[in-house]
Amino acid sequence: MNPRQRRGMLLLIVAIVGGMAILFGVTAYVSSVNSRVGPEVTVLRFKSNLKAYTTLSADDFTSTAIPRRWADPHAISDPTTVTGRKLAVATSTGSTLTAGMLVPASDQAPDERDITIEVDPVTGMAGGVQAGNSVDVYAVYAKIPGLPDQVRVLVRNVPVKAVGGVRSSGSTSSSGNGAQQFVPITLSLNPSDSLAVTYASAFAQELRVVRLPAGVPDNGSGKQGIYDANQLGGKAVPEGQQ
Repeated sequence: MNPRQRRGMLLLIVAIVGGMAILFGVTAYVSSVNSRVGPEVTVLRFKSNLKAYTTLSADDFTSTAIPRRWADPHAISDPTTVTGRKLAVATSTGSTLTAGMLVPASDQAPDERDITIEVDPVTGMAGGVQAGNSVDVYAVYAKIPGLPDQVRVLVRNVPVKAVGGVRSSGSTSSSGNGAQQFVPITLSLNPSDSLAVTYASAFAQELRVVRLPAGVPDNGSGKQGIYDANQLGGKAVPEGQQ
């Protein structure tokens, strides 16, 4: 091997060693970056500006991979889980879709209606009723033209969706001691019962909820649904006929 060949061989060896050193350095750098950034996660970004209450489709998003440590913990990654859902807020191009941007999904059946009534915090049994309980709703009718004074069972065995805190209305209590207080209770009713309860809320003297024992079915079959002066040995006289 002549001197020129030896120099060429030496340069080739140096080039190979240098390439391996560079490869090792790049690999070490990438490994270091990955160890600092961590694994990636896919998020959905909006392709355009959307208004609140827009119904979403898969075409509204583009999937982007970002480090998990930089992603919003409530970010959504699967577009099929939000197709058909509605936005609760307006969004801008490039923003990341999160669960808080969506209108909450309804858990109501097609024949269910949520309705809120106001009951007295003491006599209305409000303090003893919690969400998830089953209750009957009683209406106390008094001084309504054409109707006798009576207590009527409006609905039986209906679920309580929510119970609010004690609130004050603008009217004065019957005792005259300050503003009248009430507790809002949200019930899940069918459409017909919703009408009955709404009417009673407007015209009945008082609404009361009666909590039922847990796990005991009660459809009211064979039970009394109206109580008036007849049950006390008297005679119920319609308004204006005394």
